Amino acid sequence: LYCFVKDFLLRNPEYEPKPWLLKSNSICYGVYVFHMFILQWLYFESSIPSHINSWLLPWVALAVTLVGSIVLSVILKKLKINIINLQK
Repeated sequence: LYCFVKDFLLRNPEYEPKPWLLKSNSICYGVYVFHMFILQWLYFESSIPSHINSWLLPWVALAVTLVGSIVLSVILKKLKINIINLQK
């Protein structure tokens, strides 16, 4: 994959990523962090697994987790909470 991307960029030096791709890049770590907590809650703390078919549960979990982690990441980014602000 690295070689494919490198060759693409070498052949297209004027390439600029789309704005939605840059925006999604800015929240990807937050999505990575939040998805674990949402999945833990969804499977072990909520009653959703007992109400949904076992074949459908992973797809529902994927949708809920993806939407929830994106929303939480965007909210946290807009609040601008970080270590620097907490130390002041």
